[in-house]
Amino acid sequence: MGCQLSFGTYFTHSEAELGDDVYLGSRCLVGIATIGDNVLLADQVQVLSGGRQHMPLDSAAPQEDQEPRYRRVRIGPNSWIGAGQF
Repeated sequence: MGCQLSFGTYFTHSEAELGDDVYLGSRCLVGIATIGDNVLLADQVQVLSGGRQHMPLDSAAPQEDQEPRYRRVRIGPNSWIGAGQF
């Protein structure tokens, strides 16, 4: 049992959790996420920390003055997430 992290892949938050036998392709980004056992992520997959990181609480305040709202993303066991097309 183990994990394979390919070249250029990194974690943007220390709260990430990986299950057993996880494969992360090249240049993936992983935020606050729980990735289950036997999960495969193709190259350049981005698992961001929820969909409201840049959603303003106060529309009158500048974006840089507002706190981001992170939410844990969960990827269930035996999942495969393919690469996007460019």
